[in-house]
Amino acid sequence: TTNRLKDSIDIFETVWGSRFLDNAGFILFLNKQDKLREKVTVEKNRIDAVYPEYNDYKLLAKDEVSGEDPEYIRTRCFIRDMFLDICKAPTGELNGQRKFSIAPGLFLPEQTEPKRTCYHHFTTATDTNNIKIVFNDVHNMIIMLNLSEIGIN
Repeated sequence: TTNRLKDSIDIFETVWGSRFLDNAGFILFLNKQDKLREKVTVEKNRIDAVYPEYNDYKLLAKDEVSGEDPEYIRTRCFIRDMFLDICKAPTGELNGQRKFSIAPGLFLPEQTEPKRTCYHHFTTATDTNNIKIVFNDVHNMIIMLNLSEIGIN
């Protein structure tokens, strides 16, 4: 009975808020872009039926892709931003302190927000070039972690 996108966002929020992963970098795969494109462009399904805030969503110029359907690009960026907003926001408050999830509904207080990175990729199952991009992101995460550990931000 739960919308799959809503369910995915809830799971991502729980994983992102886990204290066990507070030093982990994340790579967010927004997969099945071919299916999303079809739903938006061919079937004319609109995400605002489930997420009315989509109506106020503005696509940034840097996200525009020439030759692509603008409604599809706007929809995929809206979905991306719902996930990335979780990464930008504090995980919540517990008695005036930030809290971090250790299990669904179970939180521990922490004094500081963890510093981590979340890379994102729009993918399809047939995208063979994606592994190169993922390798570069993992490489960047390792470098950033090592620089942080020696005091260079």
